Amino acid sequence: MHIHSLLEASVINPRHDISRQKSLKDNQTIRVYHGFNDPKDLANALMHGLSGTMRAKRTYSYEFSNNPYGLFVTLDLNTAKEFGAYIIEFHTKVRDLEAPVWKGGNFTVQGGYSQYYSDEEERKRDQVELRKQQSKSEHPAISKSDRPDVAQRLLHFPENQALFTGDLNPNSIRAVWISSNPERTGSQYKRMTAKEALRIIKKEKMPTRWGSNYKHDSNDRDDFYEHHRKMFKPREKVSFDKLVHKYSLQYNMSKKEIADILRDNKDWIRQSVWSKQQYQDILDTM
Repeated sequence: MHIHSLLEASVINPRHDISRQKSLKDNQTIRVYHGFNDPKDLANALMHGLSGTMRAKRTYSYEFSNNPYGLFVTLDLNTAKEFGAYIIEFHTKVRDLEAPVWKGGNFTVQGGYSQYYSDEEERKRDQVELRKQQSKSEHPAISKSDRPDVAQRLLHFPENQALFTGDLNPNSIRAVWISSNPERTGSQYKRMTAKEALRIIKKEKMPTRWGSNYKHDSNDRDDFYEHHRKMFKPREKVSFDKLVHKYSLQYNMSKKEIADILRDNKDWIRQSVWSKQQYQDILDTM
């Protein structure tokens, strides 16, 4: 097998009839899109990356209960345009996707009544039930997929969306799509590389829906805790020794001093990494 075949991603058109679709396998790589409504979120993704394991920002409050974690992604660029003027394109393994669920069975339409889960256990039961139902789907593309619930949400659902729960480094963002006029729906989008988009942001030439250009505030307090305090990249392999080394360089302190501080302040360790997995890897090597 050639290396290029290992790196190729399946480009799936969700607008094709479900009878023409193929089942999705956990180790399959697919192309997805995510639309940001705020240029600040795009800037942070390009500078720092992101983790689908972190509690997500949501436009609608009911989603904090229904789908608190994960980045909504779609196979369809036009669908992503409905959710933001700033779109990232990247590749993901199917195993890093979850099916979104909503109390009552479907997302809330504009002006509709929003329902909320009482706790995470109730939400998990709906996820299990959805997978069970879709494993019996009449459509082989769904029932024969490793994750029938994810396949149904991506291939046979109005908004063709799933939740990305993996980790994404900045250099894994393959392209960025920017609206020529975020103030107006239906505007043309321009495709560019992540580096080109970041260059536009740094030159303060990124358009916003307020008629002005976006100015990134590197001293933003929220960004400090969400991004700048991270000592590793989202997908980076970590250990206690690596964390101690990074902090000792940053604060010009001995490794023993840093190690003692970190052992007594596990919350600090948690804030230094992106995911529960990175946190656990540091605890396991402490």
